[in-house]
Amino acid sequence: MPHGRNNSRIPLTGTASLISILTKEEDNGTVLDISRKGTRIVVTQKVQRDQKLTLTLHLHHLPPINVLLATVRWVHGFVAGVEFIDVEDQVFLDAVLSTKTPGRSTVF
Repeated sequence: MPHGRNNSRIPLTGTASLISILTKEEDNGTVLDISRKGTRIVVTQKVQRDQKLTLTLHLHHLPPINVLLATVRWVHGFVAGVEFIDVEDQVFLDAVLSTKTPGRSTVF
């Protein structure tokens, strides 16, 4: 994700539930920021670059955002950059992000 970024990161906080597509292993993480095309999260179990996941993002008082397919693009320890491939409701995610300012910490 760090190369060719076309979408601003919005520093939203929340939690994430992750499931590996291949192994069906589950993990929980903390959302550090989010953009239209991905998120940066802290996980409790290591993930691998190019690993395919499904995610459910819980951004506090909002309805959950379901990411049906995502790919881990980079990993630094327990922090991972995840690209969204298929978001269940991209219109809702876009609406949430359009109300936030890039670069300013936002907690719902």
